[in-house]
Amino acid sequence: MKYFFTLLFAFILGVSNAQNQIGNISFTDINGYSHSVHSYCNEGKTVVLYFYFVNCGICSFITPQLQEIYAAEGEDSGCLEVIACDVIPEDTASQIETYFSSHDVSFPYCAYSVTALTTFVNELPSMSTPGLLLIGPDKEIKYAGNGVSVLSDGPLSSLIEEQLTLGNCTASVPSVNEEIGIYPTLVRDQIYLSPSGQHWSSYAIYSMQGNDLYHYAGTGNLLDISALSMGYYLILAIGDNKVATQRFVKVK
Repeated sequence: MKYFFTLLFAFILGVSNAQNQIGNISFTDINGYSHSVHSYCNEGKTVVLYFYFVNCGICSFITPQLQEIYAAEGEDSGCLEVIACDVIPEDTASQIETYFSSHDVSFPYCAYSVTALTTFVNELPSMSTPGLLLIGPDKEIKYAGNGVSVLSDGPLSSLIEEQLTLGNCTASVPSVNEEIGIYPTLVRDQIYLSPSGQHWSSYAIYSMQGNDLYHYAGTGNLLDISALSMGYYLILAIGDNKVATQRFVKVK
């Protein structure tokens, strides 16, 4: 009952266009990586904070739509960051992993934290989930409200596009024509690439900011990434007139 307001207001479409600056807040995702809103903005990026909880029925409608926007504007261009923040402490890490895996989500997601709840209560006037904060590269909040009221009709995409044009983010990853399969996605030393019959002639590793970090030449389906530090990366593979990419996480 302590957090009943998230359920009570789940169907209220509250909208606010207050143009106030977001504080220098950061969130730690479920894999232990920190995400600073101001740091992303300083890179010229647009940031979306997505407030959810596992049993939020409307969130299951919004999450895949937000993933589509992120896949189009964030993964390849590197200029959009989406951070999902849980507002219910009872949601376990296992439940959260299952929820986002079921929606094939690639943006980072966080378990409950006081920072997330405080931001949710202070910045969203309706305190309804799914809640969205759209933050421009200038650190100003461009939209604060319920996700259903913007994603179902599409205007959030336009708002994001507008903010992307205002930032100085120029990071980009080469265009691809298919997605490469890799195992595992949480990597320590080596990545196995698929399909097994595909012979890749070269590889490139990019940071999630679009920085070109490493190039590897050679055929085969086994790639040594032990030299990388912990973090999120994109791998680009080229071979047999195909270009493919996939995201992975380097762990200790």
